[in-house]
Amino acid sequence: MFQNKKILIGITGGIAAYKAADLVSALRKAGADVWVIMTENAKKFISPMTFRSLSHNPVITGIFDKGNKRFPHLSLAENASAYIIVPATANVIAKAAHGIADDIVSTTFISVTCPIIIAPAMNTAMYQNKLVQNNMKNLRKAGIYFVEPKKGELACGKHGVGKLADTADIVASLRKAMNVRPVKGPLEGKKIVITGGGTREYIDPVRYITNASSGKMGKALVQAAQKLGADVTYIDASTSVDELRNSVLKASRKADAVIMAAAVSDYRPKKRTTRKIKSGTEKMLIELEKTPDILAELGKQKQDQLVVGFCLETHDLIKNAREKLRKKNLDLIIANTPSAIGSSDNKAVLLRRNGTMVRLKKMSKEKLAEHILAEVRRSLSK
Repeated sequence: MFQNKKILIGITGGIAAYKAADLVSALRKAGADVWVIMTENAKKFISPMTFRSLSHNPVITGIFDKGNKRFPHLSLAENASAYIIVPATANVIAKAAHGIADDIVSTTFISVTCPIIIAPAMNTAMYQNKLVQNNMKNLRKAGIYFVEPKKGELACGKHGVGKLADTADIVASLRKAMNVRPVKGPLEGKKIVITGGGTREYIDPVRYITNASSGKMGKALVQAAQKLGADVTYIDASTSVDELRNSVLKASRKADAVIMAAAVSDYRPKKRTTRKIKSGTEKMLIELEKTPDILAELGKQKQDQLVVGFCLETHDLIKNAREKLRKKNLDLIIANTPSAIGSSDNKAVLLRRNGTMVRLKKMSKEKLAEHILAEVRRSLSK
């Protein structure tokens, strides 16, 4: 998709800096020549060595870095196809809006002539501050693209808008800014919604109930679908079940297929305290209540859509998977065991709506994703 395109990624000092590693990896896999530049504060959150390993290029951290024949902000800007600032703090957005260039990221901003994409990530109060919003408004007028942050639990423990957008959304914005058409393939023109990761149900401002899902399967599915030319919407499940439900139901309205790879909590605390629960008591009882069944709701309301689910069991795998497939009105279900959690590979069984099934040998999640998308492709072509 971005074959031989030179893409610059400017990383600033926000807690979401570590998420930029996923973006670098995704762009490299899409064929891009990725160059990372970092502010001094960004280095406090993640090491430049991480990005050097992922990008296969030197990482620039200062305007006068040694080893560069010319000023890096000028040499990097030459022939750049796009420049992404991620995560973009309120500070770097203010600098960009007022033409201030006092570090490598802000100096490169005023040196490039290519499309620029900014992906903000910060506390809700900061993001909604009138000065920050005015700076963003002025940058939009100047032709800068923005990838809006998500709503959810923030690093500060509060809930609101400010979470860094998903990698798939940033890549989609980059594609639009560069006027790059999606890869042509058998799923071209098909809209597919994919979820991944595990939900979080908070007990108090700092503690939550979750599961061991790594999100690897969801990301592998995204890559496999994009390779086939699909228009993919990825929804990260690292939020509450209610928020995930709202996002999935909204996105699924115009989707041809929904693949629910997310591990959704079946229960949540009936009450959530607004203050941190102090330690000291010998026992603490937490009353739980059932969460909404998103997959069942998708199966109930679908019309011509394809709905794919996952089933993880410690016993009676095939029996339970068949029951889940029938009860939730699914078209395909992927059955596996807890050994798949967090692992880079998986051994699964694909069960179709017509009663047939395919037992797959142990393989990487990337290969499994290709098998799943092949099933989706066949079903959508009928």
